[in-house]
Amino acid sequence: MLKETLKELMAVEGYPCVSVLLPTHRTFPDNQQDPILLKNLIKEVEDRLLAEFNKREAGPILGYLNLMAESIDHNYNLDGLALYASKDYARKVALPFTVKARTVVDNTFATRDLILAFNRSVHYYVLVLTSEEARLFDGYRETLYPIRHGGFPISTFYKKGSTAPKNAGARENQVKEFFNRTDKLMQQIYKSESLPVVLVGTDRNVATYLEMADQKAMYVANLHGNHDHTTPHDLGRMTWPLVSELLAHYRLGLLETMKSAVSAGKSASGLTEVWRMAHEGRGELLLAEEGYSQGVILDENNTPIPVPDPSAPRVIDDAVDEIAEAVIRFGGQVAFVPDGTLDKHDRIALALRY
Repeated sequence: MLKETLKELMAVEGYPCVSVLLPTHRTFPDNQQDPILLKNLIKEVEDRLLAEFNKREAGPILGYLNLMAESIDHNYNLDGLALYASKDYARKVALPFTVKARTVVDNTFATRDLILAFNRSVHYYVLVLTSEEARLFDGYRETLYPIRHGGFPISTFYKKGSTAPKNAGARENQVKEFFNRTDKLMQQIYKSESLPVVLVGTDRNVATYLEMADQKAMYVANLHGNHDHTTPHDLGRMTWPLVSELLAHYRLGLLETMKSAVSAGKSASGLTEVWRMAHEGRGELLLAEEGYSQGVILDENNTPIPVPDPSAPRVIDDAVDEIAEAVIRFGGQVAFVPDGTLDKHDRIALALRY
């Protein structure tokens, strides 16, 4: 699960932590360029490390990166890839969304893209129902991926035309029992990652399922119709607009929360002030514009000073990433909003606990 991966990565600290991120491609011939880009990015990391460390010190990290690169079958790429390595840690993460090609050498790993995915701004579930089968998908904007864990896909104990009950009443009861089992599985998954769920199915199946559901609030939207044979690609194009509309309302709610915090004198704006408050553990809600990043160095008072070259030695490549990690570490919420939304706050704002 992305949530657990994020926690694991955020627990690693110590200079240098190296992050390599790149967009990848799912199909030939576009995916033929992916190993070339990855090789170039690892060479960029090598040059950066050898500018600060000797070969013995840089060797383990470069070794991890090259081993991970060699293990990748680019015929099975998703939309993005992240390699993380430090002197005693390595992790490869295939990303179901595209990222900007970049390398980061810092005290912590660059997790901004994973945080963005983990937030409701892009991530949701799609549950496709029939009276005999339930399939679950991870949704990232318009892209859906089948989930094959947590009991999914799940089917009834009979196959159509064999041991299915002939009595209409018994048949209806068995469908209800099946939907009840499915809902119980969904509740377990929802406990792990509380993401919105889109229900897909005929009017009758959706209505019956919701009648059996214990936590109806989990299911935020419905796509009606028989989609037994709809491809994940086409299904994603139909479910994402439903989620996108909900997210617009969700973001409005976050902006109202920030507005209330400003009115109550419990907010911080701008990189310097937000940095300080976040690292003091005072952040309840962080809002940052999606396209905002800033390299900084820290002065003697640990105040971030913006610099023009985020790849320079000892520069924190992205202060926004560091702030988001601090807010999450202290139990706060992080969300990214469209560029231009936070002009009055210098592109980043923090609602405070006190």
